[in-house]
Amino acid sequence: MVKITVGIEGMACGMCEAHINEAVRNAFQVKKVTSSHTKKQTVILIPFLGTTLGSACVLFMKNRLNQMVQRALTGFAAGVMVAAS
Repeated sequence: MVKITVGIEGMACGMCEAHINEAVRNAFQVKKVTSSHTKKQTVILIPFLGTTLGSACVLFMKNRLNQMVQRALTGFAAGVMVAAS
């Protein structure tokens, strides 16, 4: 299991948290995802194999997502790369 914490600016309420969580769950096979607008972060637990697959998804899906979700996924991919190094 790999735990990745991603800083996300722009979340203002619980609905923002829910949208980020849903976007991550739809884009990646995660064990658990939780977001906090007060902490300005999202914590993602993914299986080890998911790190490789998750990073690849960002490259293929980025042009079809809105800007907020795209930033979240790009931050997630960066977190994956840092965790893997």
